[in-house]
Parts: sequence; C-alpha cells; structure tokens
Amino acid sequence: MCPRNSGRPKGSKNAEVVRVANTRCGKCQSTKKKAIRIVRERPYSGTDDKGRPYNRMVWRRVQCANCGQHRVEIEKHYDGDSL
Repeated sequence: MCPRNSGRPKGSKNAEVVRVANTRCGKCQSTKKKAIRIVRERPYSGTDDKGRPYNRMVWRRVQCANCGQHRVEIEKHYDGDSL
C-alpha cells in the first residue's frame, strides 16, 4: 500500500473569501441556519439591485436553526467572463 498524500497540492493558490449578506427568517428574524443544500444552479446573466453584474444564480434550501422554518435563498454570482 502506498502512502497517501494529504493536504493541498504545492503551488495551489489561496481561495478568496467573500462575505455574503445573511438572509433572515421570515418568522423569527434569525440569521442562523442549518440543513443547507443547493437545489439548483443555472447560468443566468443580468445586474442585481446595486448595479453589479452576475452570470450565475444559485438556489439553496435552508432551515432556520432557531424556529425550524424552511426557506429558499437565491444568490447571484459573477464568475468573470467565462460563461
């Protein structure tokens, strides 16, 4: 059995960390959530409310960690001019 290499490959770049605004539960106004899973992801282009371009949309199903209410979050991403 050969030893398994673990960790990141040499020369790999650091990932950029981007903060996204937390959505609030409609029932209790909490921002804590659990059971996050991506429902669908589609290439879709346009501009958001602040005038920033996006070319991909992600729909996620989440559950409030405080009261258990389920909701769907929609997040808009810009992946450069690759799409």
